[in-house]
Amino acid sequence: MRDKGFKTVDHTKLARFKAVYDHQGDIHKAKSFDFVRSNARFFSIQRRKDGLIERGIDTRGVLRVWTKAKVLQHNAQQVRQGSPAVYQWNIRSMREPLPSMILQLR
Repeated sequence: MRDKGFKTVDHTKLARFKAVYDHQGDIHKAKSFDFVRSNARFFSIQRRKDGLIERGIDTRGVLRVWTKAKVLQHNAQQVRQGSPAVYQWNIRSMREPLPSMILQLR
C-alpha cells in the first residue's frame, strides 16, 4: 500500500491477492510515471524448484491506457478509438509478452 495507485489489496486465498491499481496524471507535467510491472515484487516469497507459475502464483489483470497522444506502436489486444483513445491489455500470465506502447508526445 506504499504506492498510492493501489486502491485496494485483498487476500483471496492462499498466496493470492486481488489488487485494484489506478494511477492517473498528465505526462506533459510529470514527464514520467512508475507503473506496476507484471513481474514486480509486491511481497517477498521463497521460490522452490517447482517454480511460481506451476504452484499457481501468477499475475492476472487488465491494464488500460487512455491517451490523446499519437500512438506509434503498441501490442494492446483491444483499442477503442475516441478522444482519448483507450488501449487495453488483458494479462492472463507472466508468460505472456509484456504490454508495450510507444507514444509521440508532440
